[in-house]
Amino acid sequence: MKRIALPLFTLFLIPAIFCLYGCSPTSGHEVKSETFEKLRSVRRERKLLVVQKLERMRGRVKDSVNNSVLTGAFDRFRSLLADGALPAGTGAYEDKDLDQEYLEKYYNFYDILFIDRDGLVFHTMRRESDLGKNIFNSDISSTLLAQTLKSGTLDDFVDYHYYSPSREPAAFFIAPMKRPDGLSGWIVFQLSSGALRDIMSQDTSMGKTAEVYLTNESHVMLTQSRLLPQDTVMNLRVETEAVRRAMEAGEGDGVILDYRGVRVFSSFEKFQFAGVGWVIIAEMDEDEVITRQFMDDRDRLYNEIFKRLPAGTTAEPHPELLYQESVRVDINEYGSGRVDDVISTAGVTTCTAVVIQYPGKFAFLGHIYPLDDVYFEGWEKYILGVYYGLFGSVHGDRVADLMGRMLHEITYFNIHPSETRRLEAVLLATHRNSFRRITDRLLDTGLLLSQIRIVTLDGMKYLDVAVEVDKASVVAHWVGPGGKKEWTNAAGAPTLDVLVKDIIGYDSQGPV
Repeated sequence: MKRIALPLFTLFLIPAIFCLYGCSPTSGHEVKSETFEKLRSVRRERKLLVVQKLERMRGRVKDSVNNSVLTGAFDRFRSLLADGALPAGTGAYEDKDLDQEYLEKYYNFYDILFIDRDGLVFHTMRRESDLGKNIFNSDISSTLLAQTLKSGTLDDFVDYHYYSPSREPAAFFIAPMKRPDGLSGWIVFQLSSGALRDIMSQDTSMGKTAEVYLTNESHVMLTQSRLLPQDTVMNLRVETEAVRRAMEAGEGDGVILDYRGVRVFSSFEKFQFAGVGWVIIAEMDEDEVITRQFMDDRDRLYNEIFKRLPAGTTAEPHPELLYQESVRVDINEYGSGRVDDVISTAGVTTCTAVVIQYPGKFAFLGHIYPLDDVYFEGWEKYILGVYYGLFGSVHGDRVADLMGRMLHEITYFNIHPSETRRLEAVLLATHRNSFRRITDRLLDTGLLLSQIRIVTLDGMKYLDVAVEVDKASVVAHWVGPGGKKEWTNAAGAPTLDVLVKDIIGYDSQGPV
């Protein structure tokens, strides 16, 4: 493809004014204290909402013994069963008033079960497989609900456990039906596994990795993780320091490894509801905390980052990577490869090489030339668009957006949204004109500073880049004046979060 010379007028389109803030940088200690305060506030708010919702439901259950529609149906169906008029499990019990009462007053409950004192489930609203079974001596006799009823305790709340008739975890409220001749049975109100989903999944406006979740005293997650694609309700054990410390100390904060093995800010508390112990945990990835701090002060921090940019680790020469049969990328193009592929591009002069890879799966390499969308913003982009409209370009009358096309293909066709955190990006150039805006574009896409490396070598004329997909290795061959040559591996360059932590004095292992 024909190389494109940089027009003289574009020199005036490159920003020359940098905004410097006179305020002192936020310290690492302040970052920690402010983050924990936000997490504590969210955790307390969600705990209050959970308890208030359950108390409202519990109050409705207690009042149900005075609800003539429910109690009347319970006594009438039980009498018909005792008289042999209706066999249990046939679904022959019909009561339009009961159905209407359920829809109007008890819709927050997944099901209502009528159980006699001998354990027979003689009516349910949903007619699932528990209908007609004896809860004490059938395949559901091992459930926590059956064990609680059989024990004769006064507990009116049964914690979440797998309930096979509904094929999912459930919790239960129990209303005993007491009559002059003694206990005649129970009306049992079933909560689905999603009963608390709306509360726990509310947007905290804290970021992409912020979440609040519940575990029980056995360290089993009771709510759905928003960071994992699989079902985590009663399917994931949370063996983390947050749960352990909550069980021991009641509440606290810490920077810990979460259930994914990712370092997070965590605020946790053990609390009781109706005699049942739960732990509520509010967390946010440390990487996002640092990224958000960077976004709040990006002008100053960019300037500081650019003073610290390394060239990567010196590498052994690998000329065969550049010339072997591989995926070749020309200027203003991008290419992709899978495991066992090598992607390469040559002659990166005033351009920028951008590598985005998913280690062990795929990699993309873009050779972005200086008139690409990512080099400009605002009025600069408008003027460039007018220029293209008047004089034309290989893209017609519009500015090229190679970064946008490459990111679109990656995020829409190659990964699940939950996998964005697995991506790694490397930016390589002999200059620094494009680094800020390409980094901004990556951050807007959902990457964090911990996923981005910038590699540059001052005084060089151009570089060649080769990506070994199976090794997630990005090797650069730099050529300077007088035939000077150097080889570097991007793995030796720190990710941008490391640089920001150093600038603001943030100690990952320091006191919280």
